[in-house]
Amino acid sequence: MTTIPLLILSAAIQAAPDTAAAVASETKPAAQSQAVQQRAEAAATRQPLAGFEDEIGKLTQLQDEIRAILEAGLPPAPAPASTAAVLAPPAGAAAPNALAAADTLYCMGRYSEALSLYESAKPTGKDDTCWVLFQKANSLRWMGKGDDAIARYQQLITEHPDSFLSAEAEWWLDTTQWKKTYDENKPAMP
Repeated sequence: MTTIPLLILSAAIQAAPDTAAAVASETKPAAQSQAVQQRAEAAATRQPLAGFEDEIGKLTQLQDEIRAILEAGLPPAPAPASTAAVLAPPAGAAAPNALAAADTLYCMGRYSEALSLYESAKPTGKDDTCWVLFQKANSLRWMGKGDDAIARYQQLITEHPDSFLSAEAEWWLDTTQWKKTYDENKPAMP
């Protein structure tokens, strides 16, 4: 259905190119200028942010506060604290959870400190026990102590075969054993 008008238009353009171009040039700018004029009128009558005066006020106030802070300058960063200072509870507070502190140190890449806390942690259930064994093995692996890591992974797999971490430990056991074999047998570089 739409091909007939296109064919007629195409035939008209081919038959009289000067006439078609003249008609197109006369209608196109008129249509464009009319559309531009309509958009300008609509924009002049419309208030795009009407109803958001409160939010705009809050944002302006926040912007002013941020500008004042930046102009005043940021306070100096505190000096890095030692692990003991970070883990020491405030006076009168309960002792920190060694397992949570060990996990935090592990995530920070401080594997030897994490390992010592995992060693001192007192797991409260089977899942915690499995997690501590798994993280001890992971810490040892990251510290480059592959044989010790392998022993911990094997311990987790044999003592807790039904643990959700057992399959993960098996994968890391295989990977650590492969790396150990590769490192022992890798060819010398020329």
